[in-house]
Amino acid sequence: MLNIDEAEDIDKIWKDISNIVDLPPEKVKEAIMPVKDLYVVLDHTRTVLMIIQDGGLPSNTGGGSNCRNVLRRVFALLKKYVWW
Repeated sequence: MLNIDEAEDIDKIWKDISNIVDLPPEKVKEAIMPVKDLYVVLDHTRTVLMIIQDGGLPSNTGGGSNCRNVLRRVFALLKKYVWW
């Protein structure tokens, strides 16, 4: 239900979910967002490992900058939730 690409009105979907579980939308988001971010960390880490396995390294130029930015997002989420 929360797939941004398929949802036409994401705020309405948050409200629908909050009605189903009988909690305010803010509480529902508070519970779901860390789980979503955990999946982001897992997916981004897997992506960085694939890039490194293919011979790429995080750098300031070329495709390496994409790898570096993905890795920085992982580190930012780890710091935000104190998952170190």
